[in-house]
This record gives sequence, C-alpha cells and structure tokens, in this order.
Amino acid sequence: MISRRQILQLACCGGGLAFSPLGRLGFRTFGAMSAYAQTTADYRALVCVFLFGGNDSNNTVIPMDDASYKAYTSTRGILALTGSDLTPIVNSVSGAPYAFHAKLSEVASLFSSKELAVVANVGALAGGILFGSWSERIGRRRAIVIAALLAIPVIPLWAYSRSVPMLALGGFLMQFMVQGAWGIIPAHLSELSPDSVRGFLPGFAYQCGVLLAGSVAYIEAILAQHTRYANAMALTAFVVFTLAAVVVALGRERKGIQFAA
Repeated sequence: MISRRQILQLACCGGGLAFSPLGRLGFRTFGAMSAYAQTTADYRALVCVFLFGGNDSNNTVIPMDDASYKAYTSTRGILALTGSDLTPIVNSVSGAPYAFHAKLSEVASLFSSKELAVVANVGALAGGILFGSWSERIGRRRAIVIAALLAIPVIPLWAYSRSVPMLALGGFLMQFMVQGAWGIIPAHLSELSPDSVRGFLPGFAYQCGVLLAGSVAYIEAILAQHTRYANAMALTAFVVFTLAAVVVALGRERKGIQFAA
C-alpha cells in the first residue's frame, strides 16, 4: 500500500522532471523552449491578443492533425473554424500542425518561425493563489461565493467589450474569478469528506462535475444558433456562477478540521 506522503513525493519528483533536460523535450511541442532559449541580447515582448465579438480561446489556436481536428469540430459544432476562417497550417518545433484564427496571420507567422509561444491562464493562476490564501482566513464557502458573485458583473466586459483595454480587463478578471472560486473546491471537498473515503471522494466528485460540465460547450453552441455567440456565452456564465454561489452558500463549512491518521 502506498501512503499519501509517498504520493506527494512522487508528484514532486514528477514536477522536477518537467524542468530536467528530458522534461524540456515536452515543452518544445508549443515552441516554449525555443522562446525561452533566446539570448539575453535579443528583444523580447509579451504579446496579448484580444479578439472582438466574444471570442473564446478554443477558436484561437487549432490543432490540425486529423484526430485532434475531428475532436475539435465535433465538440465545437457550428462554432468550429474551417476553411477561410483559419490561417494556413503552421508547424510547432515537434512538427505538430496547428492553425490560428484567420485574423491572427501575423501571430501564426511568429509561431511558425519559433519567435512566439502560446501561454495561457495567467489570470487563473493569480486568482487561484489570492482566493486560495484568502479562504484560509474567511473560510472556503465564503471565498467561493464571493469569487462566483464577483464574476457576474465581469460578464459584460468579457462578452461584449468593443475596445482592447476593456477586453483585456474582462478576460483577465473572468479567469481570475473563475479559478478563484473553482481552485478552492478541491480543498473544500476534502474537508467535507469523511475520513474513510477522503482519498477517493474529492477527486471522484470533482471529476463527476467535469463530466457534467462537458455539455456546456454543446449548450452554448445550441444557444448560439438562436442568438449572438456573445449572448450565449454571457447567459451560460451567469447561470453557472449563480448556481455555484447558491449551492455552496447552502452547504456546510469544515475548514480547519483535523484529519484522522
């Protein structure tokens, strides 16, 4: 039998491997190491890309190998990009084929020449750290509810903004609040779980939620057939945040509970 301490030790070893010479091979898939390896004398820039009209990241960088593109079109439905909506195919360092949104032809060129790497979830990381730390002081339930409710007034910025500054603010704040709420949930589930099933129940419950959430993209696609895609995104987000806040607020709080050995 393996203990929790041994599982954590293995996870830490795996994380260290990611930054070893062997692990760095994996980063080359998206050109990350190529961008990292530039000499200090070269000019570097952080490029933030914002598309108008409620665009989401799933229509920004598209995998173009047969299996991945088939899965993408199956999932996105009428929202999937095809033909003239895409740039010509560009290859990553490993040779994997990708395409960008047609409006991002210059970005695709930089990616193809290994001068640009795609990095996401900056706002999510910041939100998870801040709200996770805050939950240690005010409790898991309160932190989750606050983050979910604060995400609601961000929806118009995220879905309807027509200027780059507002799109930037809306996109960052949306990811900040989303991960601020959902990042706490695993800890909250662990504290709510009985000792006898704590190693199983939190992960199982979380993955059941992920399974149910898999239908959201399909629901958005159906809604988009009857209204603007921005409206579909806004309505879906509003319902999800509202339900999350209500369900968590009605639940229990067990922060600080002492786990049995």
